[in-house]
Amino acid sequence: MSQVISRRSFLKYSAVAALAVAGSSMLSGCENGGGSIIINPNQPSGGIGKTLNVIGSHTLTEAKYDADAKTLSCKLEITCKQKAGLSVVPARFEIRVTNAAGTTTIYNTAKGSDLKLSEATNFLGKGETLKTTLKVSGIELAKTDNVVVRFWPRPVSSVSDDTYQDIFATWKFTGAEAGVTE
Repeated sequence: MSQVISRRSFLKYSAVAALAVAGSSMLSGCENGGGSIIINPNQPSGGIGKTLNVIGSHTLTEAKYDADAKTLSCKLEITCKQKAGLSVVPARFEIRVTNAAGTTTIYNTAKGSDLKLSEATNFLGKGETLKTTLKVSGIELAKTDNVVVRFWPRPVSSVSDDTYQDIFATWKFTGAEAGVTE
């Protein structure tokens, strides 16, 4: 017994199948070199010890809070993988702290925060690695606070005047992971 399918039915079922395939590709995530599942490869995210790959290879290896000095320091290893180079200066970093009440405090050079790097460069060339410590002073951190460290590796495209504000690496951790005990 054979079944006849009309042209109209064929087109309808073809459209449904095409939508199903397209929808399934939107649901799949990408994995970066640090093992974190990400939605946008231009905005990788991970925790302490994760290597994030965006216009280079970037690792935050240690986060340490000093309650007496009210400072948070994070060790970073930044490696450039493109000939256009990277900018590794304090203005390319931001720290956000969200407390249990949901209030977020932002620390960056634009807001006048005391945010510094132990080593910095306006141009890190292809294949070069910079090991530095990001340090912010005047920060109060509780054990349950959520901390986000964000790094924008290049301010603008090397081939146009397109800003790269939507391309960044993000590390997330808690105050407890940074050594806060209270």
